[in-house]
Amino acid sequence: MILCYLTGTPGTGKSTVANILADRVHASVIEINDLIIKEGHFWGYDIHRDSLIIDEGRLFVSITERVEEKENHILVGLPMDLRGLSLLSIIVLRCDIATLRRRLVPRGYSSEKVEENIQSEIMGIILDQMVSWFPNTPILEIDTTYRSPEETVTTIENFTKKLI
Repeated sequence: MILCYLTGTPGTGKSTVANILADRVHASVIEINDLIIKEGHFWGYDIHRDSLIIDEGRLFVSITERVEEKENHILVGLPMDLRGLSLLSIIVLRCDIATLRRRLVPRGYSSEKVEENIQSEIMGIILDQMVSWFPNTPILEIDTTYRSPEETVTTIENFTKKLI
């Protein structure tokens, strides 16, 4: 079972929060970006967008195979249309723009990629995508700007407890 699909703009704290949450609820973390790279679920590289061109079909199969295992999972990473998977909840992490910029620049992203992510955050693109893809799945949006990862995890735990 997927306890939650944790997504958001790069720099909002997804991986940190996912690992803390997994420890607390005894779940495994499925990092979408790791699967893409380690298993070669991409067609090539888009130099204009500074990102991989993902083979979503093969990636979906890989995720599906993992979640068929009997344990609980936390899916973390970029937003994807994963309709067909049973999700208990979706968590969208958000962040204040100035803080997000301070987190993204040290990652070595091009200025265009930083701006693309900032614009995505401003417009709430990830939340909109998740709402349109999963209209019947409970979604929680959390601003992580002034919360510690532990506080964010507690908020997620309280939200998911109500759903079980």
